[in-house]
Amino acid sequence: MVGRLVLALTVLALAGCHHSRLTVGGTGDAAAAPAAPDTAPAPADGAAPDATAADEAPSPDVGPDGPDPVLPYRQFLQQQNDTFYGRWADCFGTPRALLPIGDRAQDLGPYLLEDSVRLGLVTVDPEGARRCLEALMTASCERIADIGAHDAFAPRNRVLPECDGVLVGQIPPGKACQRTEECQSADQYACVGDYGCGRVCTPRVLRPAGAGCSDDDRCAAGTTFRYGPKNGTVQQCLAPL
Repeated sequence: MVGRLVLALTVLALAGCHHSRLTVGGTGDAAAAPAAPDTAPAPADGAAPDATAADEAPSPDVGPDGPDPVLPYRQFLQQQNDTFYGRWADCFGTPRALLPIGDRAQDLGPYLLEDSVRLGLVTVDPEGARRCLEALMTASCERIADIGAHDAFAPRNRVLPECDGVLVGQIPPGKACQRTEECQSADQYACVGDYGCGRVCTPRVLRPAGAGCSDDDRCAAGTTFRYGPKNGTVQQCLAPL
């Protein structure tokens, strides 16, 4: 009788241990797989539950406060590039596929001005951009050849004066500058001085027709800053074509 009683108590004790493993957080299956909460945890800082880093990253053309101010300038450079080379292809029969296209406009010299545009030291005038593109679209083949021969897209080239009004400088005369395009009335003022000691917007020296000139000078009315027909090393104040 005593043996049967001990056996019965042992069985009850084992059953109690097994029950506690399943319900009190031992190593049983129920403890290893706790029930999922009814709702997902609240996202930090009010972010959407499914938001990812890629979703939150701004577009390359959008800054913290809106669109990148450089975007209109890039679009103009691409249109200028495509318009010029489109006219070149029409004039001289060069397959358009062999000429630079808009997405290569970033290789052009004026892209050096992006920092000035982004800082608000230079702005893009939509009306000036329209006049520039119209001048290219209606240019004669002779003029297209002349523009191409004198690197029309160099930052300070004067072969295409219709395009001088695209960029509008914001720095007044006598104030510090980095580039001539940053100066107000850049046709009258140039950014002059030593890069190490500081440069300021300074009045350009007026040169008469036929005279030699530098990037910082200005030419008499009816002439522009360019290389001569017989001189490829010294620029002079000559007629645009």
